[in-house]
Amino acid sequence: MKYRQNLYVALAIFMACSGGGKSQNVCPECVDPVSDAQDGAVQDDGSLPADGEILDHGYGEDLAIDQFVSDVALGELGSPCQSNSDCKSGFCIEGFEGFICTIQCYDECPQGYVCRGMLLGQDLVSLCVPFGASLCKPCKSDAQCSGGRCLPFGSQSYCGLDCSFQTCPEGYECKDFDGGKQCYPSNGSCDCRPKNAGEIRMCAHENEYGRCFGIETCEPDKGWTGCTALTPAPEVCNGKDDDCNGITDELWPEVGAVCTVGTGECKRVGTFECSSDGRGTVCSATPGSPEPELCDGKDNDCDGLIDEDWKELGTVCQVGFGDCIALGTWVC
Repeated sequence: MKYRQNLYVALAIFMACSGGGKSQNVCPECVDPVSDAQDGAVQDDGSLPADGEILDHGYGEDLAIDQFVSDVALGELGSPCQSNSDCKSGFCIEGFEGFICTIQCYDECPQGYVCRGMLLGQDLVSLCVPFGASLCKPCKSDAQCSGGRCLPFGSQSYCGLDCSFQTCPEGYECKDFDGGKQCYPSNGSCDCRPKNAGEIRMCAHENEYGRCFGIETCEPDKGWTGCTALTPAPEVCNGKDDDCNGITDELWPEVGAVCTVGTGECKRVGTFECSSDGRGTVCSATPGSPEPELCDGKDNDCDGLIDEDWKELGTVCQVGFGDCIALGTWVC
């Protein structure tokens, strides 16, 4: 079925269901496939597939559109296309996955499509576009969302779809937002759809102590899950970067430095390491065992005193008799 109207009717439809937009000096018969453009206009964005490849933009891939494109004759509504010349109507537009042929419309379209006003070059044309085709498409303003809202998803924004009087496609749920109800991904993510299953990306946990990074995995039924990032915590001495500032145990700069324990013959050398409670450092060495004191110039019993049982050591002594007397000092 084709719905063709003259330019004046198309202008009226365009003003009723689409915002203004910039124009290009291009005719419908010679332009590349049509895609949504900013401010509601549809222009060639130069993103056509090369060498016969059909682009996969991944917008709304969960929507039940198979019933409209299966067994479709080449060139008819819903048939895959690469350029306007592939379509009997002369209009090739962006669909859910790649480009499809469409038809002009007045105010109604076949099931699964809606009538939208579009700007083709300098011509205003109303075309049948897949219902919800702009869902989860990156956007900067509502005008890019074919009647839906441009909704924030973390640091990015994606198109929603008005669900005040219609049911959301499979994989989406109707939620309240400022300005009305919009279809929103059931898993809360526009970049974790079935085709992204198993993909990973960076994630983070942040609080007053810092920000820790990790990775998370796409599970289409749940969204992005399993973030491996640690929860930032006050720094303790444990060989870990608890507050995720890139420095380990920075409050204890002595970690790894040389240290000694014990005295005398019990003295041992080690290095400073974290204590078991993480509140400080201890020397890794264990003192030797003391032994009975000997007169040998050593602190055998490790009490800090050397040969303390022989107090005469070093004092003057004499040996011999008469002319044979000699002086010396007591030694061990």
